[in-house]
Amino acid sequence: MRTYIGPGVNVTVVMPHQANGGVGVQVGSGLFGVAVNTTASGSTGVICRKGEFTGLVKTSGTGEAFAVGDRLFWNSTGRALTRTSTGNLQVGICNEAVATGVIVAGRVLVDSISPAGT
Repeated sequence: MRTYIGPGVNVTVVMPHQANGGVGVQVGSGLFGVAVNTTASGSTGVICRKGEFTGLVKTSGTGEAFAVGDRLFWNSTGRALTRTSTGNLQVGICNEAVATGVIVAGRVLVDSISPAGT
């Protein structure tokens, strides 16, 4: 098949902002992944848009706890995970419970293809 490029798990993008390896990155309104390496804003870099990750930043000051199975969304303004769907991109599912006072998420199953209507 001449049109096939690859599985689309690790994709090359132009970074919308400086991104250190291991942090979440939203590109445009619908693409999310975890930066593979540290990349400067406006430079080409690779994000991994599917897999299980740990240590992603969680929205602070909201008093949110994450339970296993919670749908998680990316707040592009705060560059952090949240359970709040309004105005945010669905990016994955919580796979390890995290208490309210913790500022990083536990294990998160990331799959940046949002279902219709979110």
